[in-house]
Amino acid sequence: MKRFVVITVVFLAISFPSGMSAFIGSGLPASSGGGPAFEYVEDNNRLHLGTIFLDELDVFNLEIEFVNSGDAPLTVTRAWGCCGTRIKQWTREPVLPGDTGTIEVTFRLAPRVQSINRTVSAQSNDPSGTKVLRITGQLKERQAVEFLK
Repeated sequence: MKRFVVITVVFLAISFPSGMSAFIGSGLPASSGGGPAFEYVEDNNRLHLGTIFLDELDVFNLEIEFVNSGDAPLTVTRAWGCCGTRIKQWTREPVLPGDTGTIEVTFRLAPRVQSINRTVSAQSNDPSGTKVLRITGQLKERQAVEFLK
């Protein structure tokens, strides 16, 4: 048992610095020389809708943009949303480096005071995996907000 522990510790000590060195200095995952890179246009992968009043409530139709910041064509193979967020369509043809694509999203909200917290995920040939965009906001009654001013 001691031999197993010693061998495991030595293996991890040898592997960690060489296998993780690309993560440590750059803050980015190691890549083997480029490829496609999916990035949402929104800052920090967040889309803030702000305050929406109940009397203005309607079906939300959003067009979310993404860009290929890599050096190879990007293909989005799947897009999905959470909790009743429907993906109408997305750019299915390859997006060339530097070009943008879109994901069309629709969702409804119950007519009550609440926080908006939805996600839209996209799977592509980007080596870093699935990318998630968070949609946030607040639904409020107009009278309550105007009374506080």
